[in-house]
Amino acid sequence: MKIYKIKRVSAGIGMGLSIIVFIMIGIAYHSYASTDEIEDLFFTANNHYQEQEYDKAIELYEEIVHLGFRSGALYYNIGNAYYKLGKIGKAIVNYERAKKLIPHDEDLFANIKLVETTLQEKQPDDQYAWHEKIIITIRDSISARSWFYFTIGIYLTLFVCVVILIFIPTMRAAGVPLVITLIIVTLLSIIFTCFKINDEETTDIGVIIAEAVDVRYSPSYTGSVAFTVHEGLKARMIRSQDEWVQIRLSKGKSGWIEGSAIEEI
Repeated sequence: MKIYKIKRVSAGIGMGLSIIVFIMIGIAYHSYASTDEIEDLFFTANNHYQEQEYDKAIELYEEIVHLGFRSGALYYNIGNAYYKLGKIGKAIVNYERAKKLIPHDEDLFANIKLVETTLQEKQPDDQYAWHEKIIITIRDSISARSWFYFTIGIYLTLFVCVVILIFIPTMRAAGVPLVITLIIVTLLSIIFTCFKINDEETTDIGVIIAEAVDVRYSPSYTGSVAFTVHEGLKARMIRSQDEWVQIRLSKGKSGWIEGSAIEEI
């Protein structure tokens, strides 16, 4: 994996196009911050990045976030800057946020894979049965939004085919198997869409941002240490209690850590 992908400042599209898309998304959601202000902040942050002033770049990028603007390009750049500072956990947090907005960006996925090779420990996997793995793999292959659009597309295709068969009887013999197939695909797509939406809305995923943190059996510094996790690992955030968060890395591997040691994606 070539390091130059990390050095890029835009998010897999040209700098000019990246900024245009970034501004358009911002305007669509908010109007209280001027376009010029956002554009100036973005350009200035990029200049700091190119001058290797990563702290200053992050400060300006995150100021844009605090103004209420979101874009894959923005989170991509923040992730790059944190990576340059050696803050792997914070880099992964922002790459994962970018992935929700630009889920098919090749440069983003290349950077994620590159950063994951630097992790001190491998992400633990749940031990699922083979059929569960197939279902989860299909469900997680695309985002909830993409599943929704795919379902709409399949449904419209089904509707058109049914209309054609109604008005053109000569095509029924060849068209009925296709319609049956589309009905099955539509139903499966609806199921996977519901599963994915439920998973995204009910599950909070965080990334360990501390270099190393002890996971305890109870939410207290006096609680026994179950195991230790390191920066960059992702975990499900089950619940919180005071300054503690209960996390689960995989089946049978869960416990409590300080809330400051993990950041939600």
